[in-house]
Amino acid sequence: MKKINFLFVILFCGVSFAQTLEYTAIELTTMNGVSFNTVSNLVDTYMKDAKFNENSGYVLQRVWQGSESNIRLLWYSPLGMSNRSDGGMTAAENTAFWRSMNDYADGNRAYSGRVLSWKQGAENQNNMHNFSVIVSDPVNFKAAHDKIVAKLSNSAFKDRTIGLGTYDIGRPDGATHWVSLSGTSNSDIISLYDILQNKYSKEMSELFNTRGEVIDVTDFRTTDLKRY
Repeated sequence: MKKINFLFVILFCGVSFAQTLEYTAIELTTMNGVSFNTVSNLVDTYMKDAKFNENSGYVLQRVWQGSESNIRLLWYSPLGMSNRSDGGMTAAENTAFWRSMNDYADGNRAYSGRVLSWKQGAENQNNMHNFSVIVSDPVNFKAAHDKIVAKLSNSAFKDRTIGLGTYDIGRPDGATHWVSLSGTSNSDIISLYDILQNKYSKEMSELFNTRGEVIDVTDFRTTDLKRY
């Protein structure tokens, strides 16, 4: 396995980057009695020797509160480019992988989109709180997001990973965008929201007043189990 600086999970240094990434995610629910190690070992069998192009990778995540799923498979690459440098799985390997996965988990949904902004945090920031929203004004939404991330990057958001992206295909529950914030634990994420509410209320009010109309759809938490 190679170590990456990840999206939803991903790999960037800074709020914006020159190369837009695309991603695809598949959410699964493990069957009764199937452990996360079993799924992890299956993924490792097919991915441990995989070779990826630059700024590309594959992630196995555990999904926590807020979702019917408990596993997410996510792969990403620069927009319009192949994920794998070794040609990827053969048709036979892909069939065998999903035949085995279907013995362990049921598929719930799949979706694809782009990563629009990414501020990479510290390595121990492995818990991500992900918000799915419907955005009425994508331009102002991104501008407001990038502004507050830049403003608080050395204070409330220091060491934290923060991302913004789109749902372009298979939009879950009609959501158009996602926002992800990291923490070292569930409690650490909650502590961040308390700090934002009480210490940075002016900055948060500006965010809400300038980003345009936003409808909250759902939220859920993820942690990375394996990264390739």
